[in-house]
Order: sequence, then C-alpha cells, then structure tokens
Amino acid sequence: MNKSKLRYMARTYDFERGYIAKSNNAITSKVITHPLFKQAKTIFCYVSMNDEVDTRSIIKYALREGKSVCVPLCEAEGKMTPYIIYSLGEMSEGAYGTPEPPVGAPMGTDIDLCIVPCMCADKEGYRVGHGGGYYDRYLASFEGKSMLLCRDVLLHDSVPRKEHDIKCDIIITEKQTVLCSETQHAI
Repeated sequence: MNKSKLRYMARTYDFERGYIAKSNNAITSKVITHPLFKQAKTIFCYVSMNDEVDTRSIIKYALREGKSVCVPLCEAEGKMTPYIIYSLGEMSEGAYGTPEPPVGAPMGTDIDLCIVPCMCADKEGYRVGHGGGYYDRYLASFEGKSMLLCRDVLLHDSVPRKEHDIKCDIIITEKQTVLCSETQHAI
C-alpha cells in the first residue's frame, strides 16, 4: 500500500467512541513520565490538530515544569524552524491552518527532544506524515532524540519508505513504547 492510501485510511479511520480521548490521556501520561522527556531541558513539539495525538497537555506540562518549549514554523520549500513559546495562547493560525508561534519569537536551539506527529507509522520508527517532508528534513540534521506519537491502531508492521525518510528513536502509543534507534541511550 502506498503512502497516499495510508494517509486516506488514517484520515478516515472509524475510531471507537471515546478512543481518541482515552488514547490521548494514556499517551500524554507515558510521554511526561518517560526519562527522555523528564531529562530534556528543551523540547520541540508539534501542536496537534484534528485527530493527531493531542500535544497541548504535553506542552502545558512542559511549560509548568520550566522546560523551554519550541513549536514549528513551517516555511517555504519544506523548511521547518523551531521557535520558543511561553504559552499556547500566544499562538495564531498560520498559512497551512496550523498553530504557529508569534512573530518575533526567539528561535529554539540546543533541543534535546523532538516530539513528532504522524498519520500512521511502523514499528521500526518510520512514519507517514501529511506529505510535506518537513519533519524528515528537520530530523536529517537533528542531533537530539526523536519521539513519535502514534495511536496504537495506526501502528503497522511496515509502511512504505524512501531514502530521505528518517526514522524516529522511540514510538509512544497508548499501549506500548517501542525503541527504534540502533544506538540506544539508557531509557
């Protein structure tokens, strides 16, 4: 199955009643108690939309804990830049309908953990995103750890991949934590 069909299936998946809220709560709990998150001083996290795994609670928690929180600004030609925010309330709707940091926000540096979205993924850490390639481009030169959030029902044994696709280090679902990187750090 190709990525377009997987995107369509994920977009139209008929979740059981209450599943989204339950999986969001379970994934949030697993993320904020995970050693990679706890040790991170600066995180780069997507701001969830639609049926993506909710990150708003994760972002609020990180801010309360005194972590630096960066969110993406998606720019031309597939480039994504992390900018620091101090609250979700300062964000506005951007060009792609996604929440964006305010104009003039400081650029994020020394990021320890990147929290990555997906439409669906496989157990090796490869993901099917929305198709813009923003995260693959960013992760190609990212030196920290990457944590992919995925609903368990959208985690497959394998998804199609190309040479430019970058796998994440760890996957968090409501049911499991999957270590994907070949060079593991103590977790």
